[in-house]
Amino acid sequence: PAAKKKEEPASPDGEDDDNETGEAGEAEESGEQKIQLQFDAGEAQGFIKFFKSMEENQSRTIRFFWRKKDTGFYTCHGDDALFVAQECFHTMSVVKYLGKDNELAAVAVSNANFNSFVRQLLTERQYRVEVWGESKGTGKGGWSIIKQGSPGNLESFEEVIFDGGGISETPTAVCVQIASDGSGWKIGLAYCDNTLKVIGMSEFLDGDQLSNLEAALVRLGAKECVVGEDKMRSPVEGKKMREVLERCDVVLTERKARDFSVKDINQDLARLLGDDATSLMQVENSSALAATACLVKYLDLLADETLHGRFKLRELALDGHMKLDK
Repeated sequence: PAAKKKEEPASPDGEDDDNETGEAGEAEESGEQKIQLQFDAGEAQGFIKFFKSMEENQSRTIRFFWRKKDTGFYTCHGDDALFVAQECFHTMSVVKYLGKDNELAAVAVSNANFNSFVRQLLTERQYRVEVWGESKGTGKGGWSIIKQGSPGNLESFEEVIFDGGGISETPTAVCVQIASDGSGWKIGLAYCDNTLKVIGMSEFLDGDQLSNLEAALVRLGAKECVVGEDKMRSPVEGKKMREVLERCDVVLTERKARDFSVKDINQDLARLLGDDATSLMQVENSSALAATACLVKYLDLLADETLHGRFKLRELALDGHMKLDK
């Protein structure tokens, strides 16, 4: 579906359409200081070499690179630069090229335009966002990820999202473990509402169309679903999962099979649940626990010690009621 236009980023003014052949360019945002997109020859070639060595983007992922020059700004490159030029600035005149042979497209993005566009990408357009920063000694050309977010995991961008007018719905990330169960499918599901501090899980049998899973995703208002890479590579499970996620307009994120290991999940949940950890004694659903283990890792819930002991454990019942485990 087409994205709603909450607020459009300012379009650059004073651009020269013919200035696309060198290693330097500039973009001027309405009411803001002009951004100088300039690299010396060695710096440009070094970045181009690093950029070409990067792993290919996941689908629907936009990468921004934080530049510390002047007051600070962001750049996008390659296909991302063309996407940002078209979708954020609505003009290709902002695109510049780096390298002796104009090897790499580049677009400069101000802080204000970054905040506005990232808000759209994450809350309306169902995209993932990565922010890379210079980090000496990483062995990756001096660049590493400093921030990333997705429709179901907005924590790193809370200031951008909520200070920009907020969103009406709490984003919910869901993790699914799917396995064949004779004539149907066994589904283990976990979800996290980081605003209400709720971790939920459910395990159920489903039919060929995964209608129960679809109903659960709709009920939870899921924005993103995490599934094992091995499952998505399967011609059967992968096809069915993609179909149901497309019907629900939910972003797919794939994770390694090892992230579904339940080896440490009981102690991890005990730290997150605190006094509510006694509810774990009633949880015996292995698929649901595997999904929960992956979700805890994906959202990195254990990293913030201030969250320990603040979560509640809930069961998602297929009749539509939320029941607290006892």
